[in-house]
Amino acid sequence: MVLVKQSQAKVCTPYISYEYQALQKGFIRLFVLEPGSYHDVIVGKLQSSQFGKEDEDGESDNHTHDDYEALSYVWGSKENHRYIFIPQTQLSIISITTNLDVALRSLRSQDKPRVLWIDAICIDQSNDEEKSFQVALMGQIFRQARCVLAWLGPEADNSDVAMRAIQRLGSRITVNWPPCAEGTEPYEIRAAEGIVGYNWDYASIGPPFEYQELRSIHNLLSRDWFQRLWIRQEIHLANSMAVIICGTTQVRWIHFRNAMTALFTQKPSSPYYYNDFRPLMAQLKGFIYQGRNIDLLALRECFDHTYCLNQRDRIYAVMDFLTERRDLQIVPDYTKTVMQVYKDLVVQWVRRYKSLDIIAACRLQPDSPFGCRYLLPRIMLVSLCLF
Repeated sequence: MVLVKQSQAKVCTPYISYEYQALQKGFIRLFVLEPGSYHDVIVGKLQSSQFGKEDEDGESDNHTHDDYEALSYVWGSKENHRYIFIPQTQLSIISITTNLDVALRSLRSQDKPRVLWIDAICIDQSNDEEKSFQVALMGQIFRQARCVLAWLGPEADNSDVAMRAIQRLGSRITVNWPPCAEGTEPYEIRAAEGIVGYNWDYASIGPPFEYQELRSIHNLLSRDWFQRLWIRQEIHLANSMAVIICGTTQVRWIHFRNAMTALFTQKPSSPYYYNDFRPLMAQLKGFIYQGRNIDLLALRECFDHTYCLNQRDRIYAVMDFLTERRDLQIVPDYTKTVMQVYKDLVVQWVRRYKSLDIIAACRLQPDSPFGCRYLLPRIMLVSLCLF
């Protein structure tokens, strides 16, 4: 039993922690967020939904699952947690982080329910077995969502200025993303259809931003969301309806990515760009140019500036991008230790490809702010004892 302080009543009221019911294979949970104003308590219900399998082309064989939006966000600190209320059989609660609490309050409609998939709520985080088979579905969950909502956080540091500037630029240009039509240049930037007056000559012009706009964009792109490993598949596997949300402002993901590409490839004349902005954009290069098919040996190059709390997720969070996923039979299993996960991966690699190239791809970074990196050399060397 948990005591929750209700500020309106100024008393401590006992509530029971929500008890998750067993989830069958092939099902996911969805969170129905009930309507309310920003300061109302967060109330919702959980419902299970059948989830169709995908074929090799990513097409689902079952489109009968419920319509939902998937939330991409940063968990944030687990201190000073908040609660959501689930009054289904009895009034019970689920503990969430402050960052998720703010996101739900900001996304909640005032007059109708909103159906969401949110990892911290829809997966029983205390059940490693369930977490394993649900994580295996996450790429599919974000691909099949009606819309992916990428929550950067509340408005701060002139983020509204940054979002408007990004929208203005990103909606006026197009980027020729691979796979490209024959005879076209990949990543070529052009004025969007119907837009005149924009000359995107790489050598002669940069994004039309003033110093204050560049500074606000720098602050926005420095937020934790852009460094989180999991968001790579969450946003890059999303459909064209995906949106980036900060405070009360939102920008379509396709426009946001267009603007980031222009900022990376073009060169504003402002000295601020070279002193502060350019290094940040260099770190975000892997995020901007993220592809949907990546070789295991390229993981470090693609994801080196990202972080995750659980080192198992260095593999699990990106497995939907891996070209070798089926060959190596990568299946999430949180009952295994971190060492066992990496050992098993190396064993599978060496047996399948009869090669030790995976060892050559290692490097040790003991001073890394994010801890262990791709791929953990000591763990890999231990695995060689198995041969």
